[in-house]
Amino acid sequence: MALIDKAKAVADRTGYQQKAVLEILKAFTESVVEDLKEKGFYAHGGLGTFKVVRRPGKTLKSMFGKPVKGKKAVIPERNGVRFRVSSALRKAIQKVPI
Repeated sequence: MALIDKAKAVADRTGYQQKAVLEILKAFTESVVEDLKEKGFYAHGGLGTFKVVRRPGKTLKSMFGKPVKGKKAVIPERNGVRFRVSSALRKAIQKVPI
């Protein structure tokens, strides 16, 4: 679901204008990013926890299943985000058909 679709769904549930809800969702997203930059994690009750993790660099011997000839492909060390689902969400989705 795209951000605009989520804003429409929240606006329909709450009675707020879609434009106002969209601005709130954008501000919320920005605040989560700020928390990740400053604290290294963001915990959202009932949803889960986002955590900044360091991903080590790699030297690839093959790319897309084919051996690399000549130069080796190097992927530098970088930061990533890991998400851990809360137990409440994990329980809530157990009966959802896939």
